[in-house]
Amino acid sequence: MAALVMTVAVCVRMTATRGPLSTAWTAVDLAVACVLLVLGPLTVPDDFRVGTWVGFQPGYALGVLLTASALRSHVLWLGAMTAVVASASVYMADGTRTHPSTVLGNLLTYIALGIVGRLLVGYNLRLAQDADRARALAAELGRREEEHRARVAIHNGAAVMRLLTDDDVDDSTRERLRQQALVESRRMRAYLQGPAPGATPAQGEVALAGRVQAVCERFVDLRLETSLDLGAQVRLAAADTEAVEQALASVLLNVRQHAGASLVVVHLDSDEADDDAHDGPARGGEGTPLRWVLSVHDDGVGFDHEVTDMGVGLGDVVVGELASRGIGVDIDSEPGIGTTVRMGTMEIGVEQG
Repeated sequence: MAALVMTVAVCVRMTATRGPLSTAWTAVDLAVACVLLVLGPLTVPDDFRVGTWVGFQPGYALGVLLTASALRSHVLWLGAMTAVVASASVYMADGTRTHPSTVLGNLLTYIALGIVGRLLVGYNLRLAQDADRARALAAELGRREEEHRARVAIHNGAAVMRLLTDDDVDDSTRERLRQQALVESRRMRAYLQGPAPGATPAQGEVALAGRVQAVCERFVDLRLETSLDLGAQVRLAAADTEAVEQALASVLLNVRQHAGASLVVVHLDSDEADDDAHDGPARGGEGTPLRWVLSVHDDGVGFDHEVTDMGVGLGDVVVGELASRGIGVDIDSEPGIGTTVRMGTMEIGVEQG
């Protein structure tokens, strides 16, 4: 009756907590099992204590020992093992005269199965810990990716707003900045709202030269010279075109803020890809694979790569975003001479990201 009551109580407890027994519950369970083993000779005849399952006490004690395998402390688990084996020795003591090998085998069974149970519990625990670490790592990587997306989404808008607060900006430039701020605010709003339910990404290919020209028209205060005819046939996937647009806008914003340039040249060039070269993301008007490069050169103050951090604009919006799409980026700058940024798939002067 005591074993039945304890078994039901243990089952109810484990079902309620959906986990292993606490140390206190395990101690009570072990105490009941050991007491039943020690008192077993009073209720089970000598002939039925070894080699038969007439007495329930050994089987019940084995189940309790396996349940105790979930104890976190190795010392407590060894104590539980010792207590059960010692109590079983008392239970089967009279059988040592007639069946010593059977008694020894039964005692070794407790030890062997107890160790196996402990190993299985430890293995499952390590699996659970690995799964927890994997989930934590996935959450951290997701957080970092979201932070990266946020930096990319708001960088150009933040740069425009910073320029708007500059008292030295003339009225005509300020008006163009307001127009750019409106465009960037729409982009940031779209980022915050996320894609509409059921919306699909833009499909098809877009002429790159037209988008480059549209971006340059927002920066006429920089005294821009554009040469896009040689790349008029370049067409990119819509998402790649948008990434190049944002990269170009970020480069021109950097020129406006930091370079102090008197002239900025934007040049787009293309060439048919070799037969054995990869197609890349660009195609010509008739589907011919093209290699292309978009270069932006300014005659401003330049900077030293070794001592100057590229920051979010060049580092994330330009290099990071384009490299993730297979578009190479090369940045060459010399203090006092100027800066040249090349992006594209042509091998000459462009290092693949």
